[in-house]
Amino acid sequence: MANSRGYWFPVFITVAMHLALFFVLANDWTPRAKPLPVIEPIKAVQATLVTLKKEKPKPKPVKPKLKPKPKPKPKPVVKPKVVKPAVKEIPKPDPEKLKREQEAREKAEKEQQRKADEQALAAMLDGEDAEMQADDDANIIAQYTAMISQQMHQRWKLPPSARRNMVALVKIRMVPTGEVVTVTVAQSSGNDAFDQSAILAVKKAGRFAFMQGLPGRLFETHFREFTFRFSPEDLRL
Repeated sequence: MANSRGYWFPVFITVAMHLALFFVLANDWTPRAKPLPVIEPIKAVQATLVTLKKEKPKPKPVKPKLKPKPKPKPKPVVKPKVVKPAVKEIPKPDPEKLKREQEAREKAEKEQQRKADEQALAAMLDGEDAEMQADDDANIIAQYTAMISQQMHQRWKLPPSARRNMVALVKIRMVPTGEVVTVTVAQSSGNDAFDQSAILAVKKAGRFAFMQGLPGRLFETHFREFTFRFSPEDLRL
């Protein structure tokens, strides 16, 4: 728009000057008082229409495309070298050495068998000894039980209310000298007089002096604390 205005302004001046000159010549106007200065003819200004070209918009700078980073090449797989084991030469067997080893094995087996036979024999003897010892222990226990029963029988008096089917179990505790420490009813017969007569019989016995001859291991196992059975039919442990 600014360029168009600059173009029309000189054209307008030129046309105005031509009109003024035409007006003066047409009216035959001459100066009366003072001579007019000679005016040099105005040179016509040739004007040409200039077409202004619109400036094309500058293209926006194109950002350079970043090239993708190249992928790292995989490292080549190095296969481990297979080292073949050295083949050892197998020495030839020595016949004398093999014979000595065989004799040593046979000797060890015979010694082992001998020890096994000895252990079996010892175990058999121990078993026989143990069996014999068990028989001896059973005989001793039965002997001392019979002596206790006899002493109890001599001191026990049945009450009038006693019946044949009555049974009372009495727990007795004694020391190695045969002295009775405690006596209690472990199982009642159902009759107080019967139970009390059994306890009284133990207390009257008081001390079994013959228990001192019993081996200690048998006393601790069988007579330190035992239960005595009282019955009208039979008086036994």
